[in-house]
Amino acid sequence: MGIFKDDDESKELAENMTKQTEDQDLSSLFQEDDSTEAEALDDANVDKDLLDQIFSGDQNDSDDLDKELEAQFAEDNTDDSLDDDLDKLLGEIESIEDAAKESAAKEETKMNKKKKKEKKQPEPVVEETPVEEPKKEEKEETTVSSDATTVISEGTTIEGGITSEVSIEVMGTIKGDIESKGKVAINGTVNGSVTAAEIYVNTPRLEGALCSEGTVQISDGTVVVGDIIGASAYIAGAVKGNIDVNGAITLDSSAIIKGDINAKSIQVNEGAILDGHCILSYSDIDIDAVFEEKK
Repeated sequence: MGIFKDDDESKELAENMTKQTEDQDLSSLFQEDDSTEAEALDDANVDKDLLDQIFSGDQNDSDDLDKELEAQFAEDNTDDSLDDDLDKLLGEIESIEDAAKESAAKEETKMNKKKKKEKKQPEPVVEETPVEEPKKEEKEETTVSSDATTVISEGTTIEGGITSEVSIEVMGTIKGDIESKGKVAINGTVNGSVTAAEIYVNTPRLEGALCSEGTVQISDGTVVVGDIIGASAYIAGAVKGNIDVNGAITLDSSAIIKGDINAKSIQVNEGAILDGHCILSYSDIDIDAVFEEKK
């Protein structure tokens, strides 16, 4: 029994010693770990400072590099803009040169055509003109407008004949002959013959011959005592005298003719009175040949 008791004590003592030993080992282990962690932290701080120095240096270098790149990029852009300006200037110079060449070619073509024309045209022959003696001054002939008209107004009386280069319109009284290179329109009183390019009579009575290179017109209500000569005639009034017209003559329904008519053709409207002979001597048809017996 005593033996086993001693064994139990010995065993308990051994366990206590073993536990103390383990506790010392653990404490020493934790002490080592703490020192190791401290050393690790110190090393980490050193490494952090070193890294900060390294990265701060790298950041400065990066900033310097960025500035250099920006400067290089700006320089490259400047070079590109200069190249663009140079290309534009060269293009303008080329366009100006092309325009100058085209203008020179056109001018040369014109000169060649002009030279050809000058070669074709014969040289003018210079003739000596004799010196003419100075001529005497001649009176300038005044030209009168054909639209001009001389008007003999109402209430005006002319004793004697009248001659005019222009047309005449008679509203007053003329006791004499009238000669005109234009037209004569008689609305007043005329005692005399009338000679004109055309004659228009619209007056109650006219005593005198009418001679015209153109038309003679006698209005309704007018009485003419005298012969009539003209290129054509239109008569609506009364005429006492012979009528010689180398053209056509028309007798209106109110016409009264006492005398012979010689014309190229005649038209007599219904109601007209003709006391005389009609001869168509100016006709293109040989009237006598029509009635000759054909053999």
